[in-house]
Amino acid sequence: MSTENKGKLLDEVRRKMRLLHYSIHTERSYCDWIRRFVKFHRMKSRDDLAGGEAKIEAFLTHLAVDQSIAPSTQNQAMNALVFLYKQVLQQRLDEAINAIRATPRARLPVVMTREEVSRGNIPGPIGNGVGNGCFLRGIRSSEPVPPRQPGVRGLEWRLQRRIGVPARQAVGWSWGRWRPV
Repeated sequence: MSTENKGKLLDEVRRKMRLLHYSIHTERSYCDWIRRFVKFHRMKSRDDLAGGEAKIEAFLTHLAVDQSIAPSTQNQAMNALVFLYKQVLQQRLDEAINAIRATPRARLPVVMTREEVSRGNIPGPIGNGVGNGCFLRGIRSSEPVPPRQPGVRGLEWRLQRRIGVPARQAVGWSWGRWRPV
């Protein structure tokens, strides 16, 4: 597709998505998938978009087989192309799209030995979380909850709201007598 026609097609897609109040993020991803679709089939004009079911099927199969994408990514690509044909080009897709589906990857649990956990110097993105006790507590490492000190009576870490500071700094942990909030 030449640059003029390609720009016009994507502009038309954007216009239609804004008319239907789609999210800007959805608009960007759909335009990206449509751009990839056009590039994959080496389309030069809108006439090349005819026969949509077979072309969509070939593109989705290519994504699953050659690029090993996730099933949700393949679904997003299919939704973008169906939107292009039904909403923008106003062509009916009468035949079924029988593309080879992407297979979900097996999610294997990561198991660490007790020595690795107690050492706390584990490399990678979770390394800091293990060292400061946030790992395996369901807490983000950017929001650490201080551990309770069993030897200190009457004092605990408590969540405190500070007045007179910006909102992002207003809540924090401090030592003090436990009081219900």
